[in-house]
Order: sequence, then structure tokens, then C-alpha cells
Amino acid sequence: MDTTETSTQADWRRYPYRLVPGDAQLDFPAAEGTHADCESDTWYLAGFLTGTGSGRRFAFITIFNRNRPGGEVIADFHTFALFDVDAGSYGTFTDYDMPPKNMEPGAQPKLTSAEGYLDLRYESSAGTTTWTACRDGAGELVPYTYDYAAFGRDMGEPQWNCGCTSRRRGRPCPSAGLSTTARSSHVCRTTRTRTSRPARR
Repeated sequence: MDTTETSTQADWRRYPYRLVPGDAQLDFPAAEGTHADCESDTWYLAGFLTGTGSGRRFAFITIFNRNRPGGEVIADFHTFALFDVDAGSYGTFTDYDMPPKNMEPGAQPKLTSAEGYLDLRYESSAGTTTWTACRDGAGELVPYTYDYAAFGRDMGEPQWNCGCTSRRRGRPCPSAGLSTTARSSHVCRTTRTRTSRPARR
């Protein structure tokens, strides 16, 4: 029995970890990376944040969508929405990377991702949003611990952003769809946050 299979019954806080016995697609940390054999991958993160200085409460959601129809066409998008819970306002931002614009000479994909672990980067018109797995001093992945930073702009308003370092509080759990399993089920404890206020609505 390999170490991944053994880890099914072991401490989920250690990599590698197999969420579902007999299903290698749900091995961590690889389940959080790009699936090269799939035409579409979706990652999303949602949560609540509290401003470290102001104490103000925010909610957010971020979506990264990677599409390769036919294996070659790039049709990606990224969405970031930030809700000011205390003020009752929100801002939402979506950036697209679609044909024909991204087929022009010299065009580079806005979304980059890694196989084997979580490492997302989207170069949008509002800034570069990242969601990456953390590493320790020896360069090893720290299980279920991530750095996240997002930027947005809504209806001509000034840029707004948020960021945090998060860590799971409980065992990973399956959710609908293989490409979003584990990535969509984070229950995070925020350890560091920074936010700017979204446009008032």
C-alpha cells in the first residue's frame, strides 16, 4: 500500500492525503492544482474578513475559471466581489480572457496555474489576484495553508482589494463536481487581513 492510500486513514493535516479511498483525483495537494486532462477547471474561495485596524466586517468571493475548449482555445475569466457587511454596500469585478482579443500576436494568458498544488495568478485590469499554497522555511508545502490577495474595480470607482492568510479548521470535504472538490470547500480561519472599502450601493 502506497503512502497516499495509507494516509486515507491517517492525519488529514499531512500531505499526501487521499480524501476518498480509491480515488486518486482527490489526493491532496494535487487535487487543488490544474487538471491537465480536463477542458475546464474552476477554483473558488468565499469567506468573511475583519479589518485588522478598523475591525470592520467584510465578506468576499473569488472565482478563477480556466477553460480550454478543444484543448487549445483559451476562454478564462476571474471574478472578485467584496461586500462591506457593516455599511451594506458591495462591489463586484469580472475580467475576461477570451477570443478574439487573446489570439492577437504577442497575447499572453492572464491566468496561470500549477499542476500538483494550488498556485493561481490572474493578471487583470485592476491588479494581480493570487491564491497560493504556503511553504515552510525548507520549501515544503504547508498543508491547507494559503496566501490570498485580490483586486477589483466597480463602475469606475477607485480600486479596492483584500488579502489574507488562511488555514483550514477541519478535514477537507467533497463538494459537487470533481474540478471544484476541495478547492470549493475551504472553511478558513483568517490569520491576517487587509481590506479597502468597495463602492457604495
